Amino acid sequence: LNDLLVMLFNEILDVEQKALITGTFKEISINDMHIIDAIGIGEPKNMSTVAGEMAVTVGTLTTAINNLVKKGYVSRVRSAQDKRVVLLSLTDKGLSAYEKHAAFHQKM
Repeated sequence: LNDLLVMLFNEILDVEQKALITGTFKEISINDMHIIDAIGIGEPKNMSTVAGEMAVTVGTLTTAINNLVKKGYVSRVRSAQDKRVVLLSLTDKGLSAYEKHAAFHQKM
């Protein structure tokens, strides 16, 4: 049963990769797409919240966020209430990626 579940999980990731990481979004990975999904739409989220949703450390997330900021998918700003807190939100390009990912999961 474990082997079957692992195989199924890997197949879904492969299908997702082929469906999403094309054209406009060729420059990001499926992991980046999942980070974009975790940031989501609505209120900005802090790094710790997104790291928790992704089950990674804040340090690991920082590396990925740096790349997504450079590529124009994510905006990073300091909280007005507490300058130690970094808030993440999606740019217009990030919103497009988020919508493509959500549409893929809806079809799936």
